[in-house]
Amino acid sequence: MTCVLDPKRAACRLRSEEDGTRRTPDLDDCRPNCVNIARTDRDVERDAITAAIQRLLDGRPTRSTGALTTLQLAAEAGVKRWVLTHKHVDLQEEFVRRESEANGIPPAYQHLHARAIDAEAAAQALREDNDRLRERVAVYAQVIHELRTELGRLTNNTQRSPFRGLPISPTSRAYRCTSPACSTR
Repeated sequence: MTCVLDPKRAACRLRSEEDGTRRTPDLDDCRPNCVNIARTDRDVERDAITAAIQRLLDGRPTRSTGALTTLQLAAEAGVKRWVLTHKHVDLQEEFVRRESEANGIPPAYQHLHARAIDAEAAAQALREDNDRLRERVAVYAQVIHELRTELGRLTNNTQRSPFRGLPISPTSRAYRCTSPACSTR
């Protein structure tokens, strides 16, 4: 900020020189509502960056995605990134410091982050349970396969017995006696 002194309208105390001929503003007592303040482009940029830092950290972005990055800070402030990284390094460093204090998550979204962590833990437990159930299903499938194979083997063995059964009556087709004694009957 620059003071364009008009002693009649000054909101600050005025210092006078020892000889009393010259009156200058007391820059330590400069007040934001003073009409003598002339803001330079640098001051406007700093004010915009400072306001953008606060909006991002509060989780109220208006011009950016809300991510806590230098690029998004520049977008939120409406300045080019180089203005932030080369002209206002102190503000960028303040933002990085405050962002690291917030663990990269704006305070407005920290409750959602906690819910996301809980949901991830629940999803991991479900994945582990699913893996155990898949293993159990694989064991059951193998047992079913072995039982079916054994049942098939037993069923085939009873139908193809190596022993032939004897006929029930002497007149059945399977039993034909060719001896002369049988033909007399």
